[in-house]
Amino acid sequence: MESFVKGEMSHLADLKSVNKVAITYPHAGEETRILEAVRATISQRIMLTSNAFRENYLVIFGFPTWQAKKRAIRWNGYFLNQEGKIEDSKEKVVFQSAG
Repeated sequence: MESFVKGEMSHLADLKSVNKVAITYPHAGEETRILEAVRATISQRIMLTSNAFRENYLVIFGFPTWQAKKRAIRWNGYFLNQEGKIEDSKEKVVFQSAG
């Protein structure tokens, strides 16, 4: 968790781009804690810069799961603005092939 927030999210927040996407696969029960750390990282960056550039973040969490007795990945996506405020969220379950 710490390497994702302090590494990838800090780097992503420093990059200048209108739309930014981060994907991670947290351990069970870590989603809320990671999301709060991501929000704090984003909001700190806006306070440290005089950036009037509008940035949008999509942070996606992937979780392996079993639904309908089939292997699946549940994706939770959070849309955040440049201040770190959550503007929307989505959930999607994608079933994996038997391979």
